[in-house]
Amino acid sequence: MDGATESARLAVLARFEVLDTAPEPLFDSLTALAAKTFDVPIALISLLDSKRQWFKSRVGIKVEQTARDISFCKYAIQSDEPLIVLDTHLDPRFADTALVKGAPYIRFYAGAPLITAEGCRLGTLCVIDRAPKSRFCPADVERLQALAASVMQALELRLAAIEKERIGAISHEREALLAQAERLAGVGTWTWDVEANRTTWSEEVYRIHGYDPSEPAPDLAGVLACYDPDSAAELGEKVQRAVNHAEDYALQARIIRPDGEIRDVVARGGSRLGRDGKVAGLFGTFQDVTALRLADLALRESEAKARHLIENSTDMIVRNGRDGVVREVSPACRQYGYEPDELKVLNPREFIHPDDLAIAHAARIDNFSGREPDRALNREYRIRTKSGDYRWVQGNPTPVQDRDGTVVEVISVFRDVTERKMAEEKLQASEAKARHLIENSTDMMVRMDQSARILEVSPACRAFGYEPSDLVDQLSLDFIHPGDLDAAIAAARDNFTGKPADLSLSREYRFRTKSGDYRWLQGSPTVTRDAGGVPLELISTFRDVTERKEAELALAEKEAHYRLLAENARDIIACYGPDARITYVSPAVSTVLGFQADELIGTSPTAFMHREDAKSVVALLAAYAADGPEAAPITYEYRAYRKDGQMIWLEGRPRSVFDPESGALLEFQDAVRDITRRKVMEADLASARDEAVEAIAVKSDFLANMSHEIRTPLTAILGFSSLLLARTDLAETAAVHVKRVHGASNALLAI
Repeated sequence: MDGATESARLAVLARFEVLDTAPEPLFDSLTALAAKTFDVPIALISLLDSKRQWFKSRVGIKVEQTARDISFCKYAIQSDEPLIVLDTHLDPRFADTALVKGAPYIRFYAGAPLITAEGCRLGTLCVIDRAPKSRFCPADVERLQALAASVMQALELRLAAIEKERIGAISHEREALLAQAERLAGVGTWTWDVEANRTTWSEEVYRIHGYDPSEPAPDLAGVLACYDPDSAAELGEKVQRAVNHAEDYALQARIIRPDGEIRDVVARGGSRLGRDGKVAGLFGTFQDVTALRLADLALRESEAKARHLIENSTDMIVRNGRDGVVREVSPACRQYGYEPDELKVLNPREFIHPDDLAIAHAARIDNFSGREPDRALNREYRIRTKSGDYRWVQGNPTPVQDRDGTVVEVISVFRDVTERKMAEEKLQASEAKARHLIENSTDMMVRMDQSARILEVSPACRAFGYEPSDLVDQLSLDFIHPGDLDAAIAAARDNFTGKPADLSLSREYRFRTKSGDYRWLQGSPTVTRDAGGVPLELISTFRDVTERKEAELALAEKEAHYRLLAENARDIIACYGPDARITYVSPAVSTVLGFQADELIGTSPTAFMHREDAKSVVALLAAYAADGPEAAPITYEYRAYRKDGQMIWLEGRPRSVFDPESGALLEFQDAVRDITRRKVMEADLASARDEAVEAIAVKSDFLANMSHEIRTPLTAILGFSSLLLARTDLAETAAVHVKRVHGASNALLAI
């Protein structure tokens, strides 16, 4: 049984007003008769509601109702023929149901449907046994159907009694309702006795004419006097024809009330014949249609405005009939290349993108459902232009209903939303790209509300031992090192001031990992705002800068160490840029040059150099810098003047520092030592060396003169000593002495 049929059946059942009523003797006698006729312990008059079967009368059981889904009755009402089940254990529909396996332990069931004159099956008259039966003959079936017909007749009689009672009550209210209806509808009644020329008016007719109801109604002449001249003449002719020929009439006219107000009225009249067959009187209705006429004028004006909007709107307006016929299309369809008449005959399958046909079909079903249009339903789809490309449109339907509430047509306004859809697609692509970046970025991205509560976090949090679910709904400040908490709170407050971010605030903090240690993070905040610019939430990108921070801390420690060395070294440590301006000089400068360090900041090192040495130093430094970072170290010496004017010698050992990325020269770092004492010693040594050279020259001259005089006797000595050494008979002592003479002679000869 389909949904519509079941809804109609339930409506008829409700009309009988029998559900949940008290037991009645007539119905109880019929169930008792059924139990005895078929010799069964149980007989029921069962009426099937949407969720239950309710027993109007019952024999053999105490329960008043059972659930519909376990009932036999739901099967019995599927057909006009009785449902006979000789043994429920053998019927798969019922063998395992609660009413068979449990109380009342049904084994046999026979149920005849209770069928109304319209053919609706409201329930059954059924007989039940706890034991199976071998047969239920056709005569038994006829008897069961006859009893069911008697139950249905009893229900009809019961309904008739209810209707009769209701009609009796209604008749007492009819006159009051008629008077009330006249007032509500603005329609009155009147009669006119032709022979007596006597008129009767209802209260509404008096009110419309502006007359006092306590005064007698005017005769025909007095009635005609109430109308404007043209209307009075036309009414007089119609009344005369009605009297002469018994013709009914209707007239739309104007009356002038005693206070001068003009009202638009509709007078309708009919004839009442006397015993002689002639017209004895007239009767009819009288209606004030002034408001209707004004409403009609307003409607015409509204229609004219609507027509103007339709003709000039940039949105395409379409009127669709329930029969699927397109009744009207506004000229705005020309933006898609069509004329209105072309779209009236175009099949939607030729006009709507194939992928969007289901959306358009669902929208049409909803439009004609008779319900308020479902605004949540997707009504955006692509339509094909005459040139073959597609444009996105958004439909906004307005159903038009007849008096019965049936939707007879739908007026839809279609707005071109192609640009918006394209923007949405770009946004979706951008969001997908952003989501990809979030999911794959090594930086941790965190979305937080104004209380610093984490709303969302990217998978990069796993680098710190957390799953995203571990951090969501937690306060971000709970993970910050206590030593960095004040800076983090200040940065969080700054994010939601509504002003540009304060760049002077530190956004680097130590973040606690799941293992309990800390990593340095650098935050980069982006605040999302509403249309009014009010901050809503914060999206921050956190980058792990632990290695950089550790390097910076190590560098700072080294700088502090080297600064300590520089501050306490006896040599001057100086830094100056490519512009040859001193940026730093150690305190040793006061000892060496007599200047305080701050006196030299910003000055050139050449300011206290000897003029002759300054040019060579500058040229040497320029060549050193030109050789780049790989240049070999250099050392240079120059004369300088102390603050007191004394000239001293200095030695510089510069080191050039270059930008590792751009290769640009950043500064010179120079270690300058006072070498005045060394230079004095070098001068003394040079003087001593000159004296020694002169002495050596004198010695050379002396030896040159003496060489000739000594060489001749030495030759003889060497000869004789060589002969003696060759002998083998010399005594040992004599041989030693000869060797000494021979060696000394050789040595003297060498001089």
